[in-house]
Amino acid sequence: MCVCMLTFVFIYLDTPIKGEILKFTSKLVPFEITNAAYSFPIYDGLTYPSGLNPNRSLNIFNSDFCQPVRIKYKQTVNDIVPGFELYQYELQIVDYSKCKDPSDPLTCEQVDKLDVSKCISASLPDDTIYLSKAHFYGASKETIDDMNVEGYQPSTEKHDSFLYFEPRTGTPFLANFRIQLNINVMLNKMNFADGKFEKDDKKQGKRHVNRLVPVFWIDQNIKLNQKVINKLGLLFKAQTYCKQCLPALFLGLALIIIVTMEIIGRRKDRTLRNMRGGYIRAES
Repeated sequence: MCVCMLTFVFIYLDTPIKGEILKFTSKLVPFEITNAAYSFPIYDGLTYPSGLNPNRSLNIFNSDFCQPVRIKYKQTVNDIVPGFELYQYELQIVDYSKCKDPSDPLTCEQVDKLDVSKCISASLPDDTIYLSKAHFYGASKETIDDMNVEGYQPSTEKHDSFLYFEPRTGTPFLANFRIQLNINVMLNKMNFADGKFEKDDKKQGKRHVNRLVPVFWIDQNIKLNQKVINKLGLLFKAQTYCKQCLPALFLGLALIIIVTMEIIGRRKDRTLRNMRGGYIRAES
């Protein structure tokens, strides 16, 4: 069980289903979810299955969203941690309530923002608070138009989110998590004159304008402890040496067995000859 503040996450520790969530609950909001809510595995974000496959995406439960997010294999890299080949996964924001096939998470719709109002507070109305990638990286033109804020220049290196795994053990080595909080506000139409905003009397009584206003974004970087990395390095070196020594070990065992069988055979022949010789001498 992993406990963080007033949030509780219960996960499996058995190897075949290691890291899968049993239940998530929070005392901050009246919200609870179990593994029965989804027909596919949901992981806790810290523990992952071993033997990762590039063709397999993983679904991670994120308490900020109160629902899972998806990470999808992007590429294999060798220059992040010396001596290790890592899989790079990209974070995708997915609306799991919109799946063509509920049993297949890959059919769930990928979105550029997600309504998390009820995740923040049960008293908030829907469509109040949204989470997105930093600087609306990868957002649609519709979302950018709703924002109506100039100056954003999203880039993959600065604003997208990635996770790096050692594929054999499923160990996360590095994570760059970048998420932006936005508020959907209603604005009265205004005119800008003489260096200040003024209400447009001609537009009074007309419908207000909705704007998605970015408030802040976080850039969270997590790296595996160097001591753990060193231990994994020693483990993999020992595994490599064992693989190299295994053929020689088998050859040595085969030679020992052959020599042993040869010795046993010669002793048996000698014993039989002695027995026959003794029997002949007894008759004479």
